[in-house]
Amino acid sequence: MTTSLLLTNARVHRSAHDTEPAEAVLIEDGRIVWTGPRTAAPDAAAVRDLGGRVMLPGLTDAHLHVFMLALSRLQVSFARTPVHD
Repeated sequence: MTTSLLLTNARVHRSAHDTEPAEAVLIEDGRIVWTGPRTAAPDAAAVRDLGGRVMLPGLTDAHLHVFMLALSRLQVSFARTPVHD
């Protein structure tokens, strides 16, 4: 029996060079089988809204890869945020 889960409403960065992140991910039997726009998403047994969260599928070694993603997309800051009263 195949189980499927469609994750929607996400910013899915598939690589550091991904200029247009996907909006949805289809997982079947624990494996990602599709990524793309929500409007083109296949049917799934369950759907979960990720609320606009960032998703980095397949990222297993984050020591430099996330930094390269941040540099190329300028969306993730590793700088300390000043606190203002």
